[in-house]
Amino acid sequence: MADFADLHQYLRRDYFASKKWDLLSATPLGRRLGIKQMDSLLLLFDAYEVPEGVTIFEEGAAESYMGLLVHGEIEIRKKVKEGNTRIIATVPTGGTFGELSLVDGEPRSASAVVVKTATLLIMTKDRYSGMLDKDPNLARSFLLYISELMAQRLRRTTDLLVELLNA
Repeated sequence: MADFADLHQYLRRDYFASKKWDLLSATPLGRRLGIKQMDSLLLLFDAYEVPEGVTIFEEGAAESYMGLLVHGEIEIRKKVKEGNTRIIATVPTGGTFGELSLVDGEPRSASAVVVKTATLLIMTKDRYSGMLDKDPNLARSFLLYISELMAQRLRRTTDLLVELLNA
């Protein structure tokens, strides 16, 4: 089973603030933040370059961190009958994944797998918790963004369920 420690081999220690600024500012989250909030948020993310085929986290894992996909492609996969998996979502460029673990602390509900070499910004639960304590304004902006994403996903899921029920 993959865990967070396995990802550290892909950590880009040479990505300093200016490079992370470029990465974050290219995302919808970065575009909605002011300069001061961007500077603060950059300190909470680490940059990773992850090759195709790497599992970022597995369904059922307990690690709490979320990712922001800057470049590449990630599939979200869910276990189904007889040990098979199904692709339930593809993370779009600029999209987030794994944020539920930051919010509720529960085990992963699905797996995230890199299918095209990915540049990621990752925030751990510890850094997220620190943001809540140290920078309430940034935390409010971040949580609003995450809440909007979750609401959009819930609406899409509801629409799909209605389609299935009507089929």
